[in-house]
Amino acid sequence: MSPCTNINGVLRYVGKYASKAETKSEPYKEMFANAIRNCSERNPFLSTVMKMMNRLTGLNLVECNREFVSLGLRPNDEQTEIVEVEDGEIFTKGLSWLDKYKIRNTYTPHTNNERSVDELILFEFAREWVIENHIIRKRPRAKERILQIFPRYDSSPAGPSYEDYCRVKLMLHHPFLEPNDLQMTNEDGDCSYALAYRVCQNEHNHPKDPCDRWKECKEDREEDQQSESEFDSERDIDELNLQAEWTELAARNRRADRLRNGITTNLGTRLLDLAYN
Repeated sequence: MSPCTNINGVLRYVGKYASKAETKSEPYKEMFANAIRNCSERNPFLSTVMKMMNRLTGLNLVECNREFVSLGLRPNDEQTEIVEVEDGEIFTKGLSWLDKYKIRNTYTPHTNNERSVDELILFEFAREWVIENHIIRKRPRAKERILQIFPRYDSSPAGPSYEDYCRVKLMLHHPFLEPNDLQMTNEDGDCSYALAYRVCQNEHNHPKDPCDRWKECKEDREEDQQSESEFDSERDIDELNLQAEWTELAARNRRADRLRNGITTNLGTRLLDLAYN
């Protein structure tokens, strides 16, 4: 790199960078479309506002030495795409981690890969693998990514979303091309993720994933609520006993105390008093 040594060179340099166009900012429509993809279902309005404010200010929500990955695992008919809006037209922008996993066989395996990509599970792919220049490989030294899975399904077998919970668990720990490949047929001929997950629990021991942490947090909350309920019951009993004692004390008066202690108000007219006079 050589510095400018004459007036003409300086003028060309200044004119070049003074006329350089600014970086194109992200349109609001595109910003909003991408923000609502991973918003919380429990409080979608607040979650969307927070993500929009984060994008507008350009500040990171967290700062750490680990990379975060948002993994949307809704059913196929509910999956959303990363979109880009330009001049009123909507274009698909890139592929999600789930989409990349489904077409992992189309990428060129790296020569240092120790295992086939056919055997790769989604949980490992999203945490440890990378695709660069159409080559799929495992990151050798980088720390594992932290997964953020959306949405959160209830793990209770009696819950309405238990079938989706089983689907997510199977998708994380079993290789597939389409989620329907993980279903099993029951005695009635119906395809079920719950049945396949029940078999999986009996035959496999998978590493912990975010779904397990949700379940543990839910159990901890239930235990805390039960402890608080027991404490509240004991406190209510104590308050009732104390209230009864105060009610009894408040009902007392001089006349009642005198009658209870055998003291009457006919002093001077008693037979004892008359005999003394």
